[in-house]
Amino acid sequence: MGSEHLVISPADLRAIERSLKQIGEFTAHVGTRLESVEDQQAQTQSLLESFVKDFAEFVARDAKQKEVQLAETRVVKVRQELEQRFGHYGAVRRRATGILQAIETQTVSSDAVRSTTEEMMMQAPGYWLAPALVALSGWVRDDQPLAQRALTEALRRDDFKTSLFFGLVTRRAGRREANARWLHRYLLHQDPTALDREFIVLLNAIANGVFGVEVRELTSAKIDEWLQQLGARAGFQEEQEKRWTTAFVAREPTVSEDEYRVLRQFSPTWPELSQSLSRVRRSGVVTDDFRAVFDGELVVSPQLVSEVDGILESLVKNFDDEELPLRRQDRFLELILETGGDRALAQQRFDAEQHALDEKMPFTQLLTNASMSPNLAQASRATQRFSIALSREWIVRAQDGLTARDRSQVPQKVQLKVGDWSGECCDGSEEQALRASIGELFADKLKHGLAAIKRPAFFFPSLLLGLAAAIGMRNVFGFCILAAAVLYCWLEERKLGPRRAKLRAELAETLARTDEIVRAGLAELVDYRREWSKQDKKAEELRELVLAISPRECTFVQPGEARQVLMGRAS
Repeated sequence: MGSEHLVISPADLRAIERSLKQIGEFTAHVGTRLESVEDQQAQTQSLLESFVKDFAEFVARDAKQKEVQLAETRVVKVRQELEQRFGHYGAVRRRATGILQAIETQTVSSDAVRSTTEEMMMQAPGYWLAPALVALSGWVRDDQPLAQRALTEALRRDDFKTSLFFGLVTRRAGRREANARWLHRYLLHQDPTALDREFIVLLNAIANGVFGVEVRELTSAKIDEWLQQLGARAGFQEEQEKRWTTAFVAREPTVSEDEYRVLRQFSPTWPELSQSLSRVRRSGVVTDDFRAVFDGELVVSPQLVSEVDGILESLVKNFDDEELPLRRQDRFLELILETGGDRALAQQRFDAEQHALDEKMPFTQLLTNASMSPNLAQASRATQRFSIALSREWIVRAQDGLTARDRSQVPQKVQLKVGDWSGECCDGSEEQALRASIGELFADKLKHGLAAIKRPAFFFPSLLLGLAAAIGMRNVFGFCILAAAVLYCWLEERKLGPRRAKLRAELAETLARTDEIVRAGLAELVDYRREWSKQDKKAEELRELVLAISPRECTFVQPGEARQVLMGRAS
């Protein structure tokens, strides 16, 4: 009976082995199929994401194309309306400079000038420049009744522009007393809280030394009066400080992606560090801008008449307030076309230009525009100098406020995070402590990792089972079971060594990489602190530069004239 049992048992074990093998093969096959399904799922997900991205790009591109097409259609209509409504203004402007030159050089008969100006008078009803030119022709021909009637009509249509126009004409003709009276009339009508756009022309003329001593003294008194009037308003100083603060913040440079790469990648504090560095670099950018404006001498042009011609040309060629709404539409549509249909970006650029294109603006806003956006404000370099000099008190207040904010908000503690390790530092002097903490972390990970590499749960039970079988059966089969158990335990024991070695190698490699990254991050932090301090010193340089500016040094003078103090309150 026992013998039969010995014969049957091996056969049963072989059947079990075959079954287990088949189960293993089936399991492997199922695993392969699952991996294939996962791969297909990943591919499907990737294709879906790519499709969604492509579709979103298509929608955005299509929207931009439609915006471009719509802008192209609208810009034609806007320009057609401009031509229909104000085309005759353009015709008058184009001929005005030629008429002025003809009158000066006397190369055209007075009758021809009269005929041309009277024709423009009929073609441009309501436009101030047409009767102004008729009055000028009457003055040249000594036809006082005609000149007076035309002058009255021009003043009725636009007192501001007519006064400025004749102020410039009389200056060009050398009529200094008449020049001062016309400009005095022009200034009397100005509201310092809502100046006309063409006032920049007068400011250009003063800053460039086009006018004589009388006008400079007159303008000095008027500007001083304006500043006192504006300064008496509640919240005025805060308003100017805010205006210049906004202008300075717009000059903050971005930190390049090639800078501080380790901190950028491994410091959760990097957004604050980047913002702080961008802010502190602002002072250097503004200082360089101001130095570029003030470096070098402004030499008086020997061709003063050419300067007057340039100012007159600006006055007669600039579009009028009536045209502004359409001009603004035209500019916005141009920006849409320039940005390839990106309406949001076009709106952003358009909004940034609006202060320089306002119909009315405070005198202080004009100064800010001339200082920070001279091209849009149509301000000369001399006017830019003059405007900065007049604004120096507000510039210093804004700069001091921004500097105080920047110094208070610079991150003092910087976090570093590499994998599972994280640490905190201030100035890079914590290298030893941080590297020690890295070593402790990885020693602990090694300890727990080695502890996790254990013999299988049935390691010792299988060995005991083999011994029990060998002792209990006392036959070949029992000893085979024991041998199988010993072989199994030996194979499992052999696996432990490579696993431990692999764990040590991986942790050592990660430790070395983490240590290297942390040392590199600390080195960048040292460079960051050094640069931040260097850039911070430029705030004081900017302050000193601005305080040293005086309006009296920022205007041209005619050859032979003594330098006049333009602003009595300047140091």
